[in-house]
Amino acid sequence: MTLTIWSYLGMDIVAATAAETKGYGDPESIKMATRKISLRIILIYFFCIVVVSFPVAYDDLHLLRSNHGNKSGASSPFMVAIVNAGIPTLPHILNAFFIFSSSSAGINSLYVASRTLHAMATEGRVLDGFITRRLKRTNHGVPMYAVFASASFGLLTFMSTKTAPSQVLSGLTGNSSVSLMVVYWVIALTFLCFYSG
Repeated sequence: MTLTIWSYLGMDIVAATAAETKGYGDPESIKMATRKISLRIILIYFFCIVVVSFPVAYDDLHLLRSNHGNKSGASSPFMVAIVNAGIPTLPHILNAFFIFSSSSAGINSLYVASRTLHAMATEGRVLDGFITRRLKRTNHGVPMYAVFASASFGLLTFMSTKTAPSQVLSGLTGNSSVSLMVVYWVIALTFLCFYSG
């Protein structure tokens, strides 16, 4: 369940970036963008499941292979399909795509975190004083101090040097999923309060 929730992380990006769009005053453009993103994510997941289910059997030994009890990237259904197809360079291309995709997700998260921190500082919801004054500043419209403060949390990835990376990843995935559920509950509650009164 945690992995399923984690895979939908980022669908709320439309709400976080709405203030910086041209169509901010038009509520129909925000609704349309939300519908399109949701539909695209659902269709991509559906077609990926359909495509990967044809070349990989449910009892394939590569799917069940583990790395000291932890699932490895080699047990991914996509990698198993490519290895079974016998295409030698395609795994490298797919790994490059995964690196590009994860970098894009990281940049997206950095964008949302820095804009949220900047907005909180502007509204006075962060500690008063030196920190708030720095977080309010922008350089050509970019809140650089908020970007640096948000990027500093990327140093948490170095925790994986001492322990097994899969344990750290599963812990971060669990924390992200719980945080996402809290955010979605707050969004739903805010919507209900806004809609009712």
